[in-house]
Amino acid sequence: MTARIIDTTNVAPASCFHLMGTIHEFVFAESTARAFDFWMSTMTEIYKPLTAQSRVRMIIDTRRSGLLPMTYTMQHTRRWLRETPVHPPARVVLLHNNDRMVSLMSSFMQTLRLGHLTVKTFGRDERDAAVAWLLESF
Repeated sequence: MTARIIDTTNVAPASCFHLMGTIHEFVFAESTARAFDFWMSTMTEIYKPLTAQSRVRMIIDTRRSGLLPMTYTMQHTRRWLRETPVHPPARVVLLHNNDRMVSLMSSFMQTLRLGHLTVKTFGRDERDAAVAWLLESF
């Protein structure tokens, strides 16, 4: 039996889609620092033209990957928040596989005390409800 090596260096760790012109959906393929870095890099580009009057709607879909590395995510999210000049009101959905760690991630986001950010978690089969919540006025 011959072992087969698969090169994954060119496989994207995550994808970003734009739904209905207003929702940024990030679908993670892996739970790695590389996936987080892809997300933050894309977020930086999304946030560049925004003003305080803008509205951000986002889905973070970790159903395939599982949650991102907690420590790395916490450290680098804080840095990104400091380096990003404008933080308009934002609604963020965390779409997950009914993972128990989601409450930890949600608690972390609460500790950031970001008045502009509202986060809500939805289980694996609740994507339609998540999109409906994001489309509500805020």
